[in-house]
Amino acid sequence: MDVPQWVKTFICLAVVVVSASATQSEEIEDNKISIRFDKVNLKQWNENENDPTNKFQLIVARSVSDYCSGSDCSLGENGSSTTPFTVSDIMILEGYPTDENADVQIVFYVSIANQQKSESGNQFALKKSILEVILKAHLMDIANATSYSVVFIGDERVGAPLDGTLNTIIIPIAIATLVLLILITLCLHFNEKRQEKQRKGLTTIKRGDIPSNDAHSEGIVLTSVNKNSAQALAEVGEPAIV
Repeated sequence: MDVPQWVKTFICLAVVVVSASATQSEEIEDNKISIRFDKVNLKQWNENENDPTNKFQLIVARSVSDYCSGSDCSLGENGSSTTPFTVSDIMILEGYPTDENADVQIVFYVSIANQQKSESGNQFALKKSILEVILKAHLMDIANATSYSVVFIGDERVGAPLDGTLNTIIIPIAIATLVLLILITLCLHFNEKRQEKQRKGLTTIKRGDIPSNDAHSEGIVLTSVNKNSAQALAEVGEPAIV
């Protein structure tokens, strides 16, 4: 049975649309990024009169525009952008902002739908690697705009380390330093003892080498000799000389 031409055309269009949709979803999934704000919960975030979500989108749009106007963002013919990014290009995913371990987390991507694009580059979302560079370079601007400090970009901690993290670093260093000082002290102590023993040994040897000139001992020897001589002379009838 022959299929009508309009059916064939519809099927082709459907395939193209589904394929494009799948490509867009994959590109967004690959280039989305999360950012977490320190020491704030979602209730505080939403009740803030400063409207931090909107301020976040504004500062990110401005930062991306400034960066991509003079740097390679894989856009247009020479890599840079000639069209400023706007709040509508900062696409926050559904369900965000949300609470995340006592922080507020936003997951988003930057749409390049309104930008000139190269055929070989991304068609729907700014590259994640480029967005990471931009966010890290503008941490203070984002904090000032939203009134909250950024603590994580993706899985990388960019804020101040936790107290527990500091303890984990400092305690092993302190223990290692203490052990080193103990070892140095023991080495110095045993070295001093060894040198002291060597000095005592040398003193004993020197004293043993000195000849005895004890006059009292000599007198005893001479007296004994004289007595023996007198006895011998008496036996032979010779007068003893004293």
